[in-house]
Amino acid sequence: MPYWKGRIANSIVLRANSNPSLPPLSKGRSKEGLKSKEHGTERIKFYALCSLLFAICSVLFVVAVDAKVKGRCKDCHSMHAEKPFPVLTKGGCIGCHGQRPEGTQNIITIGKARIPQVLHHMENGDLAGGNFYYVADGYNPDYTKGHNVTGISQPESIPTM
Repeated sequence: MPYWKGRIANSIVLRANSNPSLPPLSKGRSKEGLKSKEHGTERIKFYALCSLLFAICSVLFVVAVDAKVKGRCKDCHSMHAEKPFPVLTKGGCIGCHGQRPEGTQNIITIGKARIPQVLHHMENGDLAGGNFYYVADGYNPDYTKGHNVTGISQPESIPTM
């Protein structure tokens, strides 16, 4: 065999043996595929168990964050709708969640009910729902510190261009 034919043959063998695009054979893998069917069923069992645990945790988590109000219905609701609040709540959302705007508590307690407040004068005590004290009409409103909320501040006029 001439030198150049041998060199080409050797180069083809070297390229075939050192092809970086093929992953190396790892544990549990052979040229024929998986070593056994047992390994495949173990993987399916593992995924099924993970899915089941995820489903159970999802249900438990939703139940854990379910908000519940304790106390007497008449603390927040009336028997007859008051205008302009047609949903039979006393004062709409602000009737319960803005009871003491001049106060310094972000959560007040009435009976057994703990009611988060979104209208209060507590320094650095804002909850996730925010604090609309600074935009409330009648409490020294500063409209640069928030946006208008129905029942708390007057509506803005439509800007002209």
